[in-house]
Amino acid sequence: MTEKRAHTLSLTFLLGLALSFILNQVAGSINFDANTWMFPRLVPTFNPPLGVDFSLTVQKSLLLLRGISPYQTAEWYPPLVYLLYIPFALMDYHIAYGTQVVALCIVNFLNVFLSIHLSAHVLRKERGLQAFDQIFGLALCGLFLIASLFTSYGFIFSLERGNSDAYAMFFSILFLWITIKQPKEIWAATLALTLAIHIKIYPLILGVLLFWKYGRRSLVPFLTLNAALLCILGPSNGIAFLKSIQQLAGAPFLWIGNHSAASWTQTIMNTSERNIPAWTAFFTALPIFIWLLGTGRLIKSGFSESRAILLFASSIPLMEVLPSTSHDYKLVISYTLIGIFSVFLTLAYLRSGKRRDLISLGGLLFLTILISRSYVISFSPWIAHKYGIILLLQALLASSIFSWTKNRHRSR
Repeated sequence: MTEKRAHTLSLTFLLGLALSFILNQVAGSINFDANTWMFPRLVPTFNPPLGVDFSLTVQKSLLLLRGISPYQTAEWYPPLVYLLYIPFALMDYHIAYGTQVVALCIVNFLNVFLSIHLSAHVLRKERGLQAFDQIFGLALCGLFLIASLFTSYGFIFSLERGNSDAYAMFFSILFLWITIKQPKEIWAATLALTLAIHIKIYPLILGVLLFWKYGRRSLVPFLTLNAALLCILGPSNGIAFLKSIQQLAGAPFLWIGNHSAASWTQTIMNTSERNIPAWTAFFTALPIFIWLLGTGRLIKSGFSESRAILLFASSIPLMEVLPSTSHDYKLVISYTLIGIFSVFLTLAYLRSGKRRDLISLGGLLFLTILISRSYVISFSPWIAHKYGIILLLQALLASSIFSWTKNRHRSR
């Protein structure tokens, strides 16, 4: 690593931190019209109850303890969640909610740490990076990611709601970790992925990575474990859950804080009602198309640990925008993608010094700042709604995937 590259990277990350603070913390608090400072409420709050999503889930667990099905009304959560939340239902609610907040802080930190650590471990093994380069790059990535995450609107929103997206991402990363660190443990890897799916449905897209790694051998454990967890409260509750998500998917709550493709069409696009289905289909297909381009390129290049990580990262935007209801507290899972991508870009630049990687890193940091910004203080609805930003992030990653796989082919 040259001294010039180190200085350039340090300046890039420090500028990113400064810009994040100025745009998201300072500029949003100045009211020029009233000629004063203000401190806007960055997330829409329900008062009471404290932690409304967490409260509703705990109430369903209480029903379960009384022998009543939690699916008396349509619910998004799989049966496993209501079983796991029974200990919370046995606590005083304030203690339970406080425990949930602490747990979410720890798990969000672990998600960022594991994404950075695993990416660096694989890149050092595959590309022979020097230890100092790795430590220097990881320190910069970690500083920016932790500062961005813990001051972000999505993170505060997730704590306010007490939502469990961070848990689903934790088990998703655990699945990736086992796949790379313990590749022979197919049942353990599948169990981790299945737990993620049965906390939130959207990690199901990672089944592509499971099948790419293990092929047809993955089918028996995948089907067996998913069937077992779906029916963990009995087949009737499993069937009731499937009917629930079908009902809820067709009637999403659409507002600017829902960054799904369906919400983007109806809250941002100025189009007639008759054109809404066509535009919704287009904006749903667009991220799938970008994902297919990147995934196809990775699979065509052959399986490797670094490509497995990139496929994992490229799947996260689909988790964000495809479900018709994706409220902004779910943005916390994007920081896993940002962690992986920032490590790849940082270490690529330290190794080769290519300007393209540095420009892409600058673009990634800027998009991270926009993702972290509340819709309340965004000056344009095109920035306030996060669908477009996530799509740009996905396109930037796909572009880098094509560049890196092309360079790897040339080096053979």
